Amino acid sequence: MLKTKDYKDLWENMPMINSYAESVGLYEAIFTKEFNEKGYKSAVYIDTSDLEGYTRYPLMMMSDELIVNRRCPVIKLKSFSQNYMDIIMDTVGSCTLNSYEFIRNNTSYDVDLIWQNILRTSNMAAIKRLMHLNYILPTEYELKNYDLSEDKVLLIFHIYFEDLLDESIHYMKSMPETSDLLITTPRKELKEKIEEKVRGLNFRNIEVRVIENRGRDVSSLLVGAKDAVMNYDYVCFMHDKKTAQLKPYSSLNDVYINYCKGTLATKKYVKNLIGTFKENPRLGMLMPPPPNHGNFFHIIGNEWSSNFKKTEKLIKKLGLNVDFHWNLEPISPLGTMFWFRPRALKKLFDYGWEYSDFPEEPNEHDGTILHAVERVYGFVVQDAGYYCAWCLTERMAKIELTNLHYSIREINKTIFKKSFTTSLYGVIKLIDGYQKNVFPNFDTNKEKKQIKSCDNHFFYNKDTRTSNEKIIEIKNVSMEFIMTKDKLFSLKEFFIKSIKNQIKFETFKALKNINLEIYKGDVLGIIGNNGAGKSTLLKVISGILKPTSGNVNIKGSISPLIELGAGFDSELSGRENIFLNGYVLGYNKQTLQENLNKIIKFSELEDFIDMPLKNYSSGMVARLGFSIATIIKPEILIVDEILSVGDMKFQNKSENKIKELMKTGSTVIFVSHSIDQIEKICNKVIWLDKGRIKKIGNSHEICKEYRNS
Repeated sequence: MLKTKDYKDLWENMPMINSYAESVGLYEAIFTKEFNEKGYKSAVYIDTSDLEGYTRYPLMMMSDELIVNRRCPVIKLKSFSQNYMDIIMDTVGSCTLNSYEFIRNNTSYDVDLIWQNILRTSNMAAIKRLMHLNYILPTEYELKNYDLSEDKVLLIFHIYFEDLLDESIHYMKSMPETSDLLITTPRKELKEKIEEKVRGLNFRNIEVRVIENRGRDVSSLLVGAKDAVMNYDYVCFMHDKKTAQLKPYSSLNDVYINYCKGTLATKKYVKNLIGTFKENPRLGMLMPPPPNHGNFFHIIGNEWSSNFKKTEKLIKKLGLNVDFHWNLEPISPLGTMFWFRPRALKKLFDYGWEYSDFPEEPNEHDGTILHAVERVYGFVVQDAGYYCAWCLTERMAKIELTNLHYSIREINKTIFKKSFTTSLYGVIKLIDGYQKNVFPNFDTNKEKKQIKSCDNHFFYNKDTRTSNEKIIEIKNVSMEFIMTKDKLFSLKEFFIKSIKNQIKFETFKALKNINLEIYKGDVLGIIGNNGAGKSTLLKVISGILKPTSGNVNIKGSISPLIELGAGFDSELSGRENIFLNGYVLGYNKQTLQENLNKIIKFSELEDFIDMPLKNYSSGMVARLGFSIATIIKPEILIVDEILSVGDMKFQNKSENKIKELMKTGSTVIFVSHSIDQIEKICNKVIWLDKGRIKKIGNSHEICKEYRNS
């Protein structure tokens, strides 16, 4: 069939596909039927019915079983971009790598075609996980007898601190003797001392440059060393580092040492590292992994911090064509110490950076162009057709594995030894324990500097004025959860121990004597630490939870954007679930029928609306839930955290919808961990602390006090 005119015509006449929905609805879902009608026969080539019960999708979750043992001639492209959680729930997590290695080692297929396609269509974070792109390299012996005599290698080292010069030179000595050394420094008085110190080092060429003291290590590479970089095959970039507000021997200072060792541990380690580049022509960047200990534990899952929007803008400026999502971390050198192929970063060097593009020193703020560049490196590499990977010494790999295993174990203990209602509370206590070991190192009396965000996601409509009409009144509301102290493994065990009175219970007070009045037109923000009771209060106001004591009086319709899709049935179609979910939200049948087409159109699920919900992705379900919840203008809108529904286009669409509701005068109750956002949106703020209202008042005053607490 693949050689026929029918198949050729299908591709040549295929119009531009604008969405995943179009590709599935117009082609994938009808492909077999259409060709059967043209006289082609179809049958099952490889039977996977015996794999039922192991996985719901063997072609992706068990691709190695199909390819290695059953000689399946097809590997799905999505095997390199699928949800990693789906794999590790069904397998050990190595099926994609196993499949790739088998194809590479046992067939004549050109695996570079795989790299060409996945780097063009998939997110680098997903590729890195599914292909396990981590190189653990020995420091005491060479993996192979690599010949580096013809390779052009450069070390760029940015030096600012004179007292760290000897330590920096220690790592410089790990470079091959055939390499060149370029040192940049923003201090003229330090140049002569550096030249004297490095004069006897075994490098082919040594140069020390004085550059402008602006942009730190980022500008030293992109501006100060730009003219040299493209003359080399492999480049290592390093810089010295101090964190002024920390005491010696803190975990942050230890991180700097680990970055140095992960990049320039020993001569043999560096030779193995360059050899890894030589053996993997698609490898564009090697970097030490970000830390996961001390005060850096929270970085896992929060790699963007406040830098997503600026990175997104930089990606557009550079003209990068990459798969880019806020919920997938950047695979970039956080700490900016790394090895790279210059042609993999050519587009970044060709941008034409100047020192004036970067903030003046001293600069201690997050969210600047420096931090955007730090996160964009990996996307530039991917756009050029290369991949990024982590490199670790054998010793560091052992420590990292221990740290991660212990952390996960402690989190799981808090989840499985407590009831579900307090599992999150336990996790927060664990993370708080990590942080308390590090935060005492900070000078708590030092004035906290703030930086204004130029990202205007939401705004508070200044023309909206609160009235004297109470729309929500909360009197003496408390909320308690009763939970077991014991770890129970089954419902049977629960009933047996209940009958024997062997279960010990304890009470957790999520809300304590809350009194609150909210007026029509208020835009009210709720802030507080994790576990303070913010989401519980929203659920009480929404009617999802009934308070243990006290009264909640509501005047008006509520649209709670808390748990999108509550009341959905996976066996029913999307269309049927619109009515089911709409009834849960309080809409009547006539209202839903009148707005049915609007809901479907807004959700962008026209081609899937009559399919069972069990075939939807989680993003599709959330899009449908959001569309139902916001189709009717509510008198009271409740938003728990910023909505991140579907792809970036739909996220912007959903944000604009909330703006529209706020402009029309709806009363809005808003929860977010972004204090800057709360301050911009709200005219009033409640500060919750351990279930109690600690403060209530003007948003600017409360937010300022909260930041300084």
